[in-house]
Amino acid sequence: MNSSLSLQVKGILVIGLLLLFELIFVGCYAALLIEADRESARQQTAKEIVSTASGLLKIFFEAGDNVAKYALKRDLVALAKYQEKSAELLRKIKWTKEQLRKDSEQYKLFERIEDSVTSSLRLFAILKSKSDSESELAVAKYGQKLKSKMRLELQEVSGNLVQFLDAEKQIESASPVAIKLQRVRTRWLLAGGIVLNIIVAFILVAWFLRSITSRLEIVSDNAERLRDRKNLRVPLSGDDEIAAIDEAFHEMSHALQEEEHLVRASTEQIQTIIDQMPIGLMLVDECDDEAKIDYANKSLEALLEYNSGELVQTSLSGVFTTTGVHSEPLSDTSVIEGPVELLARKKSGSSLPVEFSLSDFNFETSKRLATVIDISEKHEIEKMKAAFVAMVSHDLRTPLTSVAGFFHMLPLGVYGQFSPAVIDQTKLAEIQVEELITLINDLLDLEKLKAGQLEMRPTKVVLEDLIDGAVDSCAQLAEELGVSVVFEGCPQEIAVQADKDRLSQALTKVLGSAIRLCNRDTVKVVVSLDAAVTEVTVDWRIAKLQMTDEQLEAIFEPFQAVPFTLGLALPLAQAILLSFGGTCGVAQEEQDLVLWAQLPHTVTPSR
Repeated sequence: MNSSLSLQVKGILVIGLLLLFELIFVGCYAALLIEADRESARQQTAKEIVSTASGLLKIFFEAGDNVAKYALKRDLVALAKYQEKSAELLRKIKWTKEQLRKDSEQYKLFERIEDSVTSSLRLFAILKSKSDSESELAVAKYGQKLKSKMRLELQEVSGNLVQFLDAEKQIESASPVAIKLQRVRTRWLLAGGIVLNIIVAFILVAWFLRSITSRLEIVSDNAERLRDRKNLRVPLSGDDEIAAIDEAFHEMSHALQEEEHLVRASTEQIQTIIDQMPIGLMLVDECDDEAKIDYANKSLEALLEYNSGELVQTSLSGVFTTTGVHSEPLSDTSVIEGPVELLARKKSGSSLPVEFSLSDFNFETSKRLATVIDISEKHEIEKMKAAFVAMVSHDLRTPLTSVAGFFHMLPLGVYGQFSPAVIDQTKLAEIQVEELITLINDLLDLEKLKAGQLEMRPTKVVLEDLIDGAVDSCAQLAEELGVSVVFEGCPQEIAVQADKDRLSQALTKVLGSAIRLCNRDTVKVVVSLDAAVTEVTVDWRIAKLQMTDEQLEAIFEPFQAVPFTLGLALPLAQAILLSFGGTCGVAQEEQDLVLWAQLPHTVTPSR
């Protein structure tokens, strides 16, 4: 087969020839089957016609006999049988004529039979009519006249029927011979067609395979050589698909060689960039139960004072620990979302504060990319900032306390009598000074908390008592702002592990913020436990208050107007709750705004 022809054309030629032989074979076989079916149907029809025609004479005699009985005896049963046999006779004559439409000679002969029977039935009908209307003597005379006439009709019907049945029996006896001959022809055609089709198929397949097998073997060998990075064989000649595939393999081989050079150069360049980056990079393998370091760049090794390659296969928990009161080795990386602050242990045993983050760079493997940034300098700056804030706050709070005391004594007449307007302004100034002192105290507490300098004495405290205390502390504020605070108690006695004073401070800050946000409506405090009874949630539901998404995101930021500034109340409350292993947030539920806090539930105290 010419190699310039495409495989599609070659395949079409082979399949076309096979289909041509198949169509010829199927056509001949179908013609024989149709002829056999036609003969079989003709034989069956002849049998049915013979069976039906054989009974016509009997039915004809029964009809005549019953009409005679009726004429002589007025027998109604005989009348019914006469009518039944007459109808049956006409129905079978009609069916037989329908079967004989394709045989003109038999059809004409049967029409003569039908004419004779129809004529006789008309005479029977006349006899019945006379029997119904005339005397028995008149009927008897008409019956005698009818008898000779019916004898002639019967002879004609019998002769024609015998001739008709002889012809149909000849057709019936000739059909088995024709069917047998058709079966023999079909058998020979089937055997010959199968043999011929097998021979033609083998010839065409051998012809097709012989023309492409050797070329495909070359292509297959080139594919293996390409996989093993070996030189390919000489390109195939021709314009068919096999030659095109072989040419593609050669082009792919050249392209792969060029790509390998580029990848090798790019890998070396990337490795150089990674090694020279000022931040620590490493690959964390999480396929086992314990995460391990799979790779660490030179910056990370230098930061932790390790030699080249010493960090590889080191347990992540042996190098990094969490910060806070309950510091523990980092074993579960799934809880890390975004940058977190950790303590990195150097080879010498000293600790270093770092910012640690993980990211997925290949979802098909268990390895994740981690960045480690030294934040010790940042900590020093934060300490300096905390010292500065503490110094300024202290220098500001001391004189403000004296000013607040002066404003408090002024209305009491210690410094003389003043007008009511002056006293009102003095009370307003006193309130503003107290708010400023509170703001300074919050700022000090927040900075101490961030620096880990705020003293905490965790104990088991009853949550309901703390919430009742917060409601009492904020009662005057709620009354001044026209806000109703509703707290119906806890669903059961609930205890949490926390510093009593600090937790009370946090709950009071959140409730005070909720009251300030409420517009002369209701703040409802709701306490609930989760299904596992491991966390307790406190909701402050502020009725008929809606905020934008931007305001919700900024509500825990210091000095954010949402819709007016809340100072440091919410940031301080959030920081205190986080120090106890809890958290807090805000949510918009239909028409209400919900400030919420979650704390780990410890035990239910007994009173």
